[in-house]
Amino acid sequence: MIKVQATRTAKGIEPRPEEAQKIADFKASLPEGTRIEITFAKWNANRSDHANRFFHAISGRYAKANGIGAEDCKIDLKHEYGIWVTAEEAMKDPPAWNGRFVEYHTECVFFKTTAEYTVKEFTRLIDGAINECYDSQVDISDVVREYRG
Repeated sequence: MIKVQATRTAKGIEPRPEEAQKIADFKASLPEGTRIEITFAKWNANRSDHANRFFHAISGRYAKANGIGAEDCKIDLKHEYGIWVTAEEAMKDPPAWNGRFVEYHTECVFFKTTAEYTVKEFTRLIDGAINECYDSQVDISDVVREYRG
């Protein structure tokens, strides 16, 4: 199974140029005459379930290797690489996004829910988690291969 991005144009639906190799590889993996299913959906700029599973796999591995609880680990990573404001800022000028208040060490912060992260925001969170693993010599090569190919 593959997912590709395409654009609706006057000519029809055209895959993005960077997706051409992915399509060619998938096509080559199938014998001629194989029936396939194609699903079209409007592009969503928010993070994907795939990215969410990737983040949880990385953060879980990092937490286990460093003896940190999984939830505490996610909060640390979100504080370092995610989107948040102080409780005071949230009360004075509420953000336009959903989230939750969390007691983080000596302060209370309001974290944006990752379900509303853009692709760019979630990529920063994942890349930060990967870097933390590398800095701590936590082996995540299998996880990266699985989710990034």
